[in-house]
Amino acid sequence: MAHRAVPPFVPLHIVTDSLYVINALTKWLPKWEERGWICIRNANALQDMVAHLRSRSAVTTLRWVKGHSGSKGNEEADLLAKKGADAPRPFLPIALPAPDRFLKKGAELKALTQKLAYQAINMRRTKESVQRETPLLHEALEYLGHVAARKHNVDEFWTAIRKDPISKKARDFLWKTVLNAHKAGSYWKHIPGYEDRATCAVCGTLDSLTHILTECTAPGAKELWSLARNMLSPLGLNLPDAPQMASYISAPLIAVVRQNEKENTAKSRLARLVLTETMHLVWKTRCERVISWQTTPGRVHTVPELKRRWINVLNKRLWEDQVRAMRAASKRKSKLMKRVQATWCGTLQNEQDLPEDWVGQLGVLVGMPDQRRSGTGSPTLRP
Repeated sequence: MAHRAVPPFVPLHIVTDSLYVINALTKWLPKWEERGWICIRNANALQDMVAHLRSRSAVTTLRWVKGHSGSKGNEEADLLAKKGADAPRPFLPIALPAPDRFLKKGAELKALTQKLAYQAINMRRTKESVQRETPLLHEALEYLGHVAARKHNVDEFWTAIRKDPISKKARDFLWKTVLNAHKAGSYWKHIPGYEDRATCAVCGTLDSLTHILTECTAPGAKELWSLARNMLSPLGLNLPDAPQMASYISAPLIAVVRQNEKENTAKSRLARLVLTETMHLVWKTRCERVISWQTTPGRVHTVPELKRRWINVLNKRLWEDQVRAMRAASKRKSKLMKRVQATWCGTLQNEQDLPEDWVGQLGVLVGMPDQRRSGTGSPTLRP
């Protein structure tokens, strides 16, 4: 407004109560232009301001005054700003756009880092181009709304898969599953020489992700789901007898509720961990059978082998929990120790023989059923 009220050849003195604007124009502007205005707040408004002020031929000066301190000009400016904000938005622009020839274009190579470049790419992507909800995710959220006390939205799902206890491998598998980004089923129909992978060699149907996780009759999907269901049923979770895609996809948001209708956060953590790790193991064993063992047709995993693999996966997560708790700073150590105990309580073999501080004792014979001995004091998971 000020540059339009004063001719460009007349000196302009601006009085403002915004230190952010003054520092932006006098201190931070060179660095912001070097990085191409990437991730700078109010970048469009500031660039417009810079272009207009640079188009002036006379000197422009700035002075800061304390806001709401009785300065007549500042108080009147606040009233005008409020009146302008409350006024209806004009259909046509009230002024010509700033001349962009006075602005630097892009970022300088000396200031561009990999992180900054990635942020710039994300800024150019519109929200509409990022697919956040798919029919599969919608179905999972609807399923969770029926079995849980409250409904969840899409944003809660994407936040949950980035939080504990979802491992990085399970997280990557989940988002690829939701967005149909896995190399399975119809994907292979367009790859010359690999068209046979589109069909399940055991069932003779399309080897889609839904078929792999819930329908395939080869040893893996149903056996691993049964192990997870048997472990989580005592917690009060009403899991279906057969695996379902909705049960797997909604796992990061699943909650175990006490009798007083309050969430048991420790057991909810265990349920999320078990279900997501089970889902990823189903996929892993299927890839072994289809890809790693393609030279030995007909070879499948045995039930004892699947059981052992499943126990080993959970024992690894138990070990990671113990190590993380023991290495934590003193302020957080006690809290993490209690969380590990509450999470895994009721799932350990020979639990009655373990000391109270078993979290600080790493077991060496974990996950091997034939090597477990009563009274050894080594915490191992109960199948």
